Amino acid sequence: MQSLLDAVPFAKFLSIEIEKTKNQIRSVMPFATTIIGNTQLPAIHGGVLSALLEITASIQLNFETQESYLPKNIDFSTAYLRSGRPKKTYGEAVVIRRGRRVAYITANLWQDSRDYPIASGHGHFLLTKK
Repeated sequence: MQSLLDAVPFAKFLSIEIEKTKNQIRSVMPFATTIIGNTQLPAIHGGVLSALLEITASIQLNFETQESYLPKNIDFSTAYLRSGRPKKTYGEAVVIRRGRRVAYITANLWQDSRDYPIASGHGHFLLTKK
């Protein structure tokens, strides 16, 4: 699964890694100065957080379907809840509904505690390769 993720240039640029458990994956993004959006705080750029949410969701869906490709994003919405501080960021996703062609997924990001998410997102993904 990590090799599939490494084929995505932006995921490789962000150095995103995958940790597996029995039925769940966790994405881990180390901090780098290149992902700072607001240097006054400093805070991680919102686009980076949104990308991490989307990647986390697609990797979780791939983990559950065991396909050889990443699912295509149909739509994705992000809610920014707190500033992403200059530290390691974690993400997990849950597949809420999976049909024959479309899946609906939610994802959350946190840094210090899963109880204090910094961003949350949800979206639909296309399950067919076409």
